[in-house]
Amino acid sequence: MLGQITLFALDFAPAGWAVCDGRLLAISQLSELADLLGTRFGGNGRENFGLPDLRNAAPSGCNYCISLEGYPYRENRYMGVVGETLLSVIPKPADSEECAGQSYRTNQHLQPFAYIGERFGGDGVNTYKLPNLEAYLRTKFPDNCYYLMYVEGLSPESERQEPLFIGELTLLPFEVTVKGSGLCNGALMQKKDNQALFDLLKNRFGGDGVNNFKLPNLATVAPTNFKYYITLKGALPPRF
Repeated sequence: MLGQITLFALDFAPAGWAVCDGRLLAISQLSELADLLGTRFGGNGRENFGLPDLRNAAPSGCNYCISLEGYPYRENRYMGVVGETLLSVIPKPADSEECAGQSYRTNQHLQPFAYIGERFGGDGVNTYKLPNLEAYLRTKFPDNCYYLMYVEGLSPESERQEPLFIGELTLLPFEVTVKGSGLCNGALMQKKDNQALFDLLKNRFGGDGVNNFKLPNLATVAPTNFKYYITLKGALPPRF
C-alpha cells in the first residue's frame, strides 16, 4: 500500500521502499506519495517533500521503511491479519481504527474482540477497548504519526493472500501462532532450517553467524501487551 510504514529486521530497504530517515525526495518522481505526506516531515512543497525520520525510534538492527509505490489506501486491498497494528502517517484505511483507547460494544468488530477480549479495558461482556498507544507514541515518535489496528482481516493462522517479505515484522496485541512467522524473542535458529532468513540477518542479533543465528528480541521495545513477530517464510525482499 502506498505510504505504508513497516518495520523490517533488515539493514536495507527493499526495492520500492525507503528507510524513514528524514530524507527529501523529488515531488516530480513521487507525486502520489508527496500528495499524501505534504510537507509535514519537511520539504518546500514545490520541488521536494520529506519522509518521517524514525531512525531513533527503530529497535537496534531494524529499520522503519515506507512504501514508495503500491495501490492507494482508499482502494482497501490490504489483506492483513486481524489485530495487525501499524505505525502510520497517512489517512486511516478502511477496516482499520486508530489505537486511541476507544470503547466498543462486544458485538462490534467481533474479530478483534475474540482475540483481545478485555485485555485493554472494558468489562469483556458488554464492552471492550482498543489499546491506547498515544503515550507510547509521544515517547518515541515525531508528531504526525499514529498507530492503527486492522479490525477486519484474516485470522493469524491463515495463509496471507499477499506474502510478506522474509524479515518483515508484524505487531499484534496478543500472543498467538502466526502462520509463517516466529515470535521476536531472541530464539536461536539453525541456518540449515532457515537459509533465506540467515542470509538476511547473519549474526546481527546474535548466534555464531556460521551454523546458527538469533531472531531479534523485541519484548522490551514493544508496547505493553503487544508482541512482535518476524516473517520466517515468505517473499525474498529485493535489494534493487
